[in-house]
Amino acid sequence: MSEDLSLRLAVLEATLLERSVAQERALHIALAANEKRLDILNEWRQTYADLLTGTVSRTEVLNLVDGLRDRLDDLVKPDYLLWGVVIAAVLGLAGGVWMGIGMKVDSAVAPLALQIEHLKTTSAACSK
Repeated sequence: MSEDLSLRLAVLEATLLERSVAQERALHIALAANEKRLDILNEWRQTYADLLTGTVSRTEVLNLVDGLRDRLDDLVKPDYLLWGVVIAAVLGLAGGVWMGIGMKVDSAVAPLALQIEHLKTTSAACSK
């Protein structure tokens, strides 16, 4: 009986030793997995912190948009003084061209008119 008891005790010790080794192995695997999970979590936290510091806030964007809208409104408003100057310049140019054409026509027709007047005066003098 003593041998049977020693054999059972040896088997029990071997089983407990196996269990202890398996538990230690499982603990090391769990710790490695937890470490990997924490590394991924730290990477995510770093990425999130980079996003927070590198992105523009909503209020900053709204302020920029409002500033651009004000500038655009200033550019779109009609400048009546400028339009008045442009219209006056166009009308002055058109008048100058019209007058130049008129003078050219007048100088081209003037010798002809002078000859007609000369003929009229000559024929009037002859008829008397």
